[in-house]
Amino acid sequence: MLVDTAAEWFDSLQQATQDNWGNLKTAFLTRYTTPEFMKYKHAHELFNHKQENKSVDDYLAHMTRLAKQINVADDMLRYAVLNGLRPDIKNHVTRQQPQNWADLQKAAKVGEMCTPETAPAAAATDPGLVVQIELMRDQLNQLTAGKQSINTVREDSGERPRSTAVIKERSQTCKSLRFGQITGSSEM
Repeated sequence: MLVDTAAEWFDSLQQATQDNWGNLKTAFLTRYTTPEFMKYKHAHELFNHKQENKSVDDYLAHMTRLAKQINVADDMLRYAVLNGLRPDIKNHVTRQQPQNWADLQKAAKVGEMCTPETAPAAAATDPGLVVQIELMRDQLNQLTAGKQSINTVREDSGERPRSTAVIKERSQTCKSLRFGQITGSSEM
């Protein structure tokens, strides 16, 4: 008497398979025998390895190397790679529905370029961009600190806060003055 998933499997078989011992044996071995390539030591790593913080190029190279070690078919490699890609990249790749390894590689690389998670890594490779981001962060901190001190003074003096249009106008003026000083511009 079969129970749980074994019973479900047996019930899902066609009546002709259930009634014939040879067909039942073949169906059983097909369902419950470990595929030959999974017996190799790297098969587990291939089908369970995740991309995590690796670039798409590094992840694909690693997966290709593992696939060659166990001589896995191209479609199984594609499945393993899809299973291990970061969710944001995997989502992009599955929408592209790649039909071969080259299409999967291309879709994964495009997906990596389009994800916000990889933006900081791209920014780190451009020193000018890093400097600009740091300047903007400093300016934002200064503006936030300045706005808090203005509101504190107004509350203490009983003065009514100014409209947001006036505050925005002054913030823009401060930004342009600071940016001009930082870049060495003499325009004011």
